[in-house]
Amino acid sequence: MRYTKKLYFLFILFPVFFLLGSHRTKLVNLLTKTTIPRKETVLNTVYGKYKVEDPVVHDLLDHPMFDRLKHVRQYGISYHVIKPETYHRHEHSVGVYVLLKKYGASLHEQVAGLLHDASHTVFSHVGEWIFDHEDGLTSYQDDNHDAFLVDSGLELVLLNHGFTVADINHKNNNFKRLEQDLPDLCLDRIEYNLQGGLRENLITLADLEFILDNLLFEDDKWFFIDIDAAKKFSVISLYHTEKVWGNPVGLVAYKLAGQALKIALKNNYITLQEIKFGKDDEVWNKLIKIEDSQIRELVDKLKKHKTLYKPTSKDKADFYIKAKFRGVDPLVKTEKGLERLTDIDSEYAKQYKELKEVYSEPMGIKEVGMD
Repeated sequence: MRYTKKLYFLFILFPVFFLLGSHRTKLVNLLTKTTIPRKETVLNTVYGKYKVEDPVVHDLLDHPMFDRLKHVRQYGISYHVIKPETYHRHEHSVGVYVLLKKYGASLHEQVAGLLHDASHTVFSHVGEWIFDHEDGLTSYQDDNHDAFLVDSGLELVLLNHGFTVADINHKNNNFKRLEQDLPDLCLDRIEYNLQGGLRENLITLADLEFILDNLLFEDDKWFFIDIDAAKKFSVISLYHTEKVWGNPVGLVAYKLAGQALKIALKNNYITLQEIKFGKDDEVWNKLIKIEDSQIRELVDKLKKHKTLYKPTSKDKADFYIKAKFRGVDPLVKTEKGLERLTDIDSEYAKQYKELKEVYSEPMGIKEVGMD
């Protein structure tokens, strides 16, 4: 009789469980999360060690679609054709999260910071070229952010802990520690400049500590209390604009990679799933093995782009590249109140304004030719 009752119970429960569809995971988590102890997680970052205490953060860190960011590099296609820099979106996102925690952000803002880059495609900003956002007016990963969280399963983790995707959208919730427009600071911008500065040997760990010790957030504003700290940080943003993110020949690599991947998508050599949810190395290894003549030519140019393309004047250009100026002009607290660094440091003002002028117009690129 007891055996018959068990069979009857399973007969009733199984169809209900099946009909739950995508919410099956939520049900399982709700039934099990109180009985399965979480392992202790300590984040070891350049900003120090941070123990993860919030269950939602722990579960997001454990999710395979967040772990994927360890295989999406911060500088995108550059790793394969310019410089093998290992800095990845996971490291950046965790860095933003711990800095938000350090500077007293709400849990909602901390989660928003942790997930703000989750929607990046393979090769990071190459996605802008694949999906026609290269004009810089909008950002593909930001436009696709909410849909990615739903499609990737990360939304279920949020729902399990009482959050919605809309609650933690980094662009729509007035998260002033996390996001502000240039030339002001925000923790997204602060983190990638500090990490990049360390990796380019522009600053040391001691410099990083000095910068953060003299950086405050009050009344929705980031500002420095020491002009030397402000300048030490700000020159990093000019260097990166000119040499890394906004390097016109480097952006040609993004353009070529985007063109090759567009053709690969159109011809079903590579799937949209692989672009949106895949990993850099897997897609790169697949791309370079495709026999299509157009793709082979583009990949060949991509590998040799540093010698094939040169900046030139507009009248001699074969095409143009529009690069974004990412220089910062932070607020500094002085006896007069909060002032822009460019108003109190003439040397930095000159560097900032000259570079900003260079980046105000599209840059001409000349194709020198293949060997």
